Amino acid sequence: MCDLDRRTFLKAVPGAAVLAGQFVYGARAHAQGAPLKIGAPLPLSGPAAPLGQHSLWGTQAALKIIESKGGVAGRPVQLIVEDDGGRPADAVRIMRKMILQDQVDAIIGGASSVDTVPMLPVADETRTLLLVTVAESDLITADKCNRYTFRLTPDARAKARAMAPFLTSKVAKKWQFVYWDNAYGQSMLKFFTEELQKTGGEIVQAIPTPAGTADYSSYLAKLKPPADAPGVFHSVAGGDAVRLGKQIGEFGIQKKYKLAGTCDVIFPETFDQQAADLDGAYIVEQYPVKEMAPLNTAADREFRKVFSEVSKGVPAGPHSYASYQSTFIWKRAVETSGYKSKTDTLKAVQAIEGMTGEKSVEFPQGPFTMRKDDHQGLLNLYIWQLKNGQAQMQAIVASSESGYPPATTCKMS
Repeated sequence: MCDLDRRTFLKAVPGAAVLAGQFVYGARAHAQGAPLKIGAPLPLSGPAAPLGQHSLWGTQAALKIIESKGGVAGRPVQLIVEDDGGRPADAVRIMRKMILQDQVDAIIGGASSVDTVPMLPVADETRTLLLVTVAESDLITADKCNRYTFRLTPDARAKARAMAPFLTSKVAKKWQFVYWDNAYGQSMLKFFTEELQKTGGEIVQAIPTPAGTADYSSYLAKLKPPADAPGVFHSVAGGDAVRLGKQIGEFGIQKKYKLAGTCDVIFPETFDQQAADLDGAYIVEQYPVKEMAPLNTAADREFRKVFSEVSKGVPAGPHSYASYQSTFIWKRAVETSGYKSKTDTLKAVQAIEGMTGEKSVEFPQGPFTMRKDDHQGLLNLYIWQLKNGQAQMQAIVASSESGYPPATTCKMS
């Protein structure tokens, strides 16, 4: 499968057919009373569809476990899902509708930086808890931060700090950066440029590509010879990443250059199709696409099992865990704060600020801290290599190494 847009994704991946709807968890189990409501505005079509679909499955998997244990604070949970197509205007419109009309208690969404950043002022204005799932732009917990928004998943700053020393010491010092020309890709370029320079490396050339690019041949033709810059960094996401990877293979670039990238380089559902095209690539992820030590414990296996049941066989990966764990973070906040209704949102916010968690079925990614200063999650990162169709762990980077101080531009309201 070389094209992972929504249409192809639906055909190729069983269980990827839910575009919108309302689902109640716990009403037939032990939960009672009026349901708590979660809104999930997600890109379930368009270039970022794989990110949105994995986020949806993650939340559904968490709610399946929560349902079996009697709901949240003894109440059932209603999940309201709508497709924003990755379009900023639609994301804002849907979020407002969920808050004002559906009267959701919290939003667990925001799988693409493009549609997430415009959602942040809505959370602040309406005093609605927003737990961001996948979006990695630094703006979310920096310039655009607010009291009601949290993000568990690491952003571009953390990934650059984790991977740059590894790349310059073990792979190559000179890199060419092929990136998505939007908030996500621009953040990656900015912070990898800074961190590579700190460790003796450099980006020799940056090649921007627009979202929705169908043919990457003209962009790949711009690459300088390996002698000038042997490293090629892949920073394109969603379905576009699969097309770029396919053309990397067609041009034989993986045989001439050293490849590297972040969690959007390869997806669990397309791993076998992509492996040869991306052979040799080094990837930094928060939750690898393949089960491997140290993320192969009983907790990981239980998470992957429930996720697979919800997704109808699609394996969990780096875009699956954040929404899953964020749902449990919200559950803990509701139960520990005594949350009853939307008027108690600030109590839930205060319960999440500074929250920590240890590795468990609820938090399979590992130990985490939700920093109070900027509402950014701090957690381990993992660098692995794709080699001969296998995933091989190369380095585990603790949050103490990949972490960074809160941005001075983050001013909590």
